[in-house]
Amino acid sequence: MIRSGNAGKLNERQRSQILGLYEACAEYEGLTFSEPELSDPETLVFRYYEGRKEDELLAVLLAYKEEECMEVTAFTHPGHRCRGFFTGLFEHFLQAVGEDMPVCFFPDGNSYDALCTLDELEAEYTGTDHLMDCNLRDHPEVRSDNAFSLEVCEDLSQLAGIHSRAFELEGAASGDYLKTALDDGAVAWLFKKETDPVGMCLGTADSDSVYLFAFCIDPEYQGKGFGSACLSLLLDCLARTYQTARVQVTEENAPAFALYRKAGFISREELMEYWY
Repeated sequence: MIRSGNAGKLNERQRSQILGLYEACAEYEGLTFSEPELSDPETLVFRYYEGRKEDELLAVLLAYKEEECMEVTAFTHPGHRCRGFFTGLFEHFLQAVGEDMPVCFFPDGNSYDALCTLDELEAEYTGTDHLMDCNLRDHPEVRSDNAFSLEVCEDLSQLAGIHSRAFELEGAASGDYLKTALDDGAVAWLFKKETDPVGMCLGTADSDSVYLFAFCIDPEYQGKGFGSACLSLLLDCLARTYQTARVQVTEENAPAFALYRKAGFISREELMEYWY
């Protein structure tokens, strides 16, 4: 029996069943990614039960609305796989959102069954993302080049110039992206070598950790060690306030992956990316 609805309508028993199913899968396969997020009331939830009394949850599919796609994650009880439960849930999901909706999956690389299922769906593999973190208190207080400085910056024109050149985007697209990030509460840092702007980074923070994204060096200054110097400077400053810095970087971006590893970041989760 399949039940569908929004996460906001789940009761405590149903939420507990979903988390219990995740824990069973995580223990069975040694999964590294975090437990499913159920805080957004608009998250679509499709559940497969044995019988009509909802006594035993055998499979669940969760769908999160992104800007231009739906992100899907699913779990099937290890003792009840290869019985078509995921297929049934996925068909119900497609009926609800439409066949033309782009769908992305981020399976854990340890889940052989998930990778086989995505292969059968003919989903396209596009890369592997690493969720990395750095314990800022493990580093010396000062390890950056004194020739570099950073400042909080709200000048969208200056930030967009660096961002668009580094990520090969139109200036307007970078400006829109940066404005949205700042409106959502992100902080932008501008890096300088003496008086010349050379790079930028965005970040969002909670009580003891900060998530960094869009870190980049202007192409004019790349290949000169500026990335390491600017990142070290930023980590020095963040260590005064926060315990942990986090980033997400694709494995295929070898220079960025190497940069973060050199700075002391450790990969905690690996998310492979597939599109359907």
